[in-house]
Amino acid sequence: MDRTIPWVFTTRSGKPLDGDNVRRAFKKLLKAAEPPDTTRVHDLRHAMATAWLAQGVPVKVASERLGHASIAITLQIYGHLLPNMQSDAAEQMDAWLLGDTSHPSPRRHHVIIREYH
Repeated sequence: MDRTIPWVFTTRSGKPLDGDNVRRAFKKLLKAAEPPDTTRVHDLRHAMATAWLAQGVPVKVASERLGHASIAITLQIYGHLLPNMQSDAAEQMDAWLLGDTSHPSPRRHHVIIREYH
């Protein structure tokens, strides 16, 4: 991921937007969308992270895109959104073992044994 620009929102020249201008524009959008009065710009970040994880985006990818230093931080904040991880893994393994080809199989590691004479 390109981290040369540390800002989420920038001007066309790559400079950070003025926070007051962002908040004013956001308030206009909120007025049109009619969400709760307490909605903040930061809530968009949480909404996106929640959507990614609910749609099965790998935690590592979500963590990197959120700019977290480690996936541990992402799991600490959003881990409660992943309560089905263990059961999903078990179901996928069951499907694989029972020959259900609609689920991807685990990667197979082939060991090559050479006979030396």
